[in-house]
Amino acid sequence: DSRYCLLLFLASSVATASRIQATFDYGWRHKLYDPPNTPVQCVFDGSLTGMVCDENGTDLQYTPQGRLVAQDCEAACCSWGDCSGYAFSESDWHSQCFLSFTKGPKCRQPGQNEKPTVLQGGMCTKRLAFPQDWAYLHADFDDQAWDLVDVPHDSVINGTYAEQYDNHHGSLPRNVSWYRKHFRMPSEWQGQGASYLHFDSIFHLVTVWINDVYLGVFHSGYVPVRIPLHNLSALNYGDKENVIAIRADASFGSEHWYSGGGLYRNSYVIHTTDPVHIAQDGVYAPSEGTGASFTPSVEVVNTDQAHAAVEVKANFLLFDGAQQIQSCSSDGNVADALVLQANCSVANAKLWSIRAPNLYRLVVNISRDGNVIDSQEVMVGFRKTKWTGSKGFALNGQHTKLRGFCHHEDFAGVGVAVSPR
Repeated sequence: DSRYCLLLFLASSVATASRIQATFDYGWRHKLYDPPNTPVQCVFDGSLTGMVCDENGTDLQYTPQGRLVAQDCEAACCSWGDCSGYAFSESDWHSQCFLSFTKGPKCRQPGQNEKPTVLQGGMCTKRLAFPQDWAYLHADFDDQAWDLVDVPHDSVINGTYAEQYDNHHGSLPRNVSWYRKHFRMPSEWQGQGASYLHFDSIFHLVTVWINDVYLGVFHSGYVPVRIPLHNLSALNYGDKENVIAIRADASFGSEHWYSGGGLYRNSYVIHTTDPVHIAQDGVYAPSEGTGASFTPSVEVVNTDQAHAAVEVKANFLLFDGAQQIQSCSSDGNVADALVLQANCSVANAKLWSIRAPNLYRLVVNISRDGNVIDSQEVMVGFRKTKWTGSKGFALNGQHTKLRGFCHHEDFAGVGVAVSPR
């Protein structure tokens, strides 16, 4: 229950004096598919089917080719509120999806002995507002009968294998799934600093509500989703619980591999004690070169509602194991967001290579009035890379063969739900 979730905040967090990162992985309720009798959100007139369309015109925007079907193309258009129509085509070796974001693409009837370019397509004639009356999104909905799951969780992998489903997707049916979680926020966080819910990734088209409040839609299934909580007036603190509802639509996609669905990566609650803090993925440590000219940077954000400019200083500390070998700094005034960059130099740095993967630890401290208000660290390995047409790739001056690469994720029937090592 939500009291258990609050204990998890405290027991499983990674904390510094200025930042807390706690797991949000446990105690989710999960259910497949939308509520019964959910109306079709978009209606297309089919007017582009069998037509010849100007695929090079400005009226059509091409989405990446892949082993998709017409339903994927239609669903993609429906997911974008300003998409006016779609055109799906297919050849012997790939399929294509074109989306229109104007009044309509330039299309015509095929001439004599001319093949149509559009296998299926049409203009959107009816688009329903997102159903705010869905029972699943409301905080007072009784979800006790739903499955209890922990994340990472793949909503597709436990489906029934069948020949009619795409074999590139493991012969498993794609689906829409819902996740709900009851949680409480520590009372001491109210009005202090900044708080976020962070999801390493959710597949595919994601819609989020907290306490019945619509927070937005997220279109990519391969990037993190971060939701600010400190500016959410509907959020409760202390003994009163909150309910987050997430709809993950994995019913369409262009992947030619098994992509799964749902909350397939880890999730966290992040809290900083000061409204001025390091942004998401805000630390950048360039690794190209020998370290002789090292220019790390950090993005700092100010979430204080007054947005008054605050003077801050960024200290960059480089460690080789436990020994500090270099420090440099940069300062500035941040009202909304600011990138601070420093010029450092590392003498005789040990280079990273395949056989000797030497790494250094970069600690970034943000201070105000002499006090550290946020801190993060990343690992960095210095190396020299070069490509030439005659010799190919060289690492630190040595010719190096690249044996394969990671094209996409695929876990051969075990699902995509994976935690960090």
